[in-house]
Parts: sequence; structure tokens; C-alpha cells
Amino acid sequence: MTSSVVADDIVGHVLRRSHRTVPAIRAGLAEQLDRLPAQDDGAQDLVDLVLGLPGGLTGVTFEWAVMLGIQHRYDTPAVSHAQIQRLVREALRLYPTAWRLIRVAATAHDIAGARVQEGEHLLIGTHAIHRSPAVWDSPLEFRPSRWEQPTDAQRRSYLPFGKGEGMCPANGFAVKALEHLAHLILHSHHGHVHMRTRKPHVRTLLAPPTGWTRLTPAPHQGSSPP
Repeated sequence: MTSSVVADDIVGHVLRRSHRTVPAIRAGLAEQLDRLPAQDDGAQDLVDLVLGLPGGLTGVTFEWAVMLGIQHRYDTPAVSHAQIQRLVREALRLYPTAWRLIRVAATAHDIAGARVQEGEHLLIGTHAIHRSPAVWDSPLEFRPSRWEQPTDAQRRSYLPFGKGEGMCPANGFAVKALEHLAHLILHSHHGHVHMRTRKPHVRTLLAPPTGWTRLTPAPHQGSSPP
């Protein structure tokens, strides 16, 4: 992305120019792509090329899933795919990919007693909806077991990738990739998390707190997480 059409969440103004890191990211990506060996099976798209980069790519949600998994003793060979699925869902509930969504009203209508005119921009607080006590029991608690039998209200209020025509098209693939990678890491590694602060960084994404996570590739036996 080279610009933002939404007012910056911290500074409070629209970013008109590319951030200074954008050129560096582009140059680094181009350098890595240039190092890849020529493919024999024809042209590939950018996603295939990026997935083939040395070391792979991870996202903020993956950091949260691994960190929460370690803190709640999911880093054990006994962890199952079903437990990881609930872990990822709960991580996306507490720390959604986009903590707010922007939509444009197609027609004039009322929302919760407020009149919205056609063409007006609406800000949807995904982070607030995911933590609403009207929908979730103990909403601030990390409780993956809530996804064993979610209610209809919870399904409707769960918007980590948006909903409707504006939903992120990578929704299904992203969740499956998160589940697979989290299971791969937590099943075969013992982890330790050290946080310097317990508050996440709030900007476009809810980035994990500052600190570090250590992974030791040594399978160990332990009790199954809840």
C-alpha cells in the first residue's frame, strides 16, 4: 500500500505519501524474488512466489496464536487440530485482523437509533463487537472452549475478516494456513514468552506486545490443553 484513505488511528490525519518503509519493503521483496530459481512448470503468480521465499512469511495473527498457545500450554505433542482450530478462532476474536472496518452506506437508514445518510462512511468497531458482553460470556477472557458450541449471535458478531461483499477474499485460506502453521509449531516445539508490556500496539492491526518468544524444537510430553 502506498497511501491510506482512512484517517490515521494515532496521528489523526490522512497519510498522503508513501511511508518511508514502503520503498525498502519493495526493494527487499524484489531482491528475494530475483534470487529464486527459474521454474520449469510455467509462470506463477505473486502468491506462489512469495510462499516460496526462504523462511516463509508470518502475520500478526500467527504471532498471537503462537504466543497465546504457549501461554496456555498448547505447546505439546498432545495438542490436536480441533484444539488449534478453537485457539485460532479465539485469537481472531480477541485480536481481529482488522480492529475496525470502513463501509459506505448504500442507502439512507437507521442504525441503533442514529440516522445514516446515503454515501456516508461508517466505522465498524470489530474489536468492540468481539468483546461485547451482550454477545460473549466473560468477553475479555481467552476461552477457546466457547467455540465448541457458538451461539447464532456469536456467529453473526464474529467479523475478523469482515462480512458480505467487503469480506476479505483470503478468509478461508488464511484461517486454514493459520491452523496448519500453529499446529505444526506448537505440536513440535516447546515455547517461552517474555513480554515487556501487556498492552498490544493499536494501529491498523492489533500487534502483540513488545517482547520475544523462544521456540525450542524439542518435542516433550505434557498434559493436553483445555
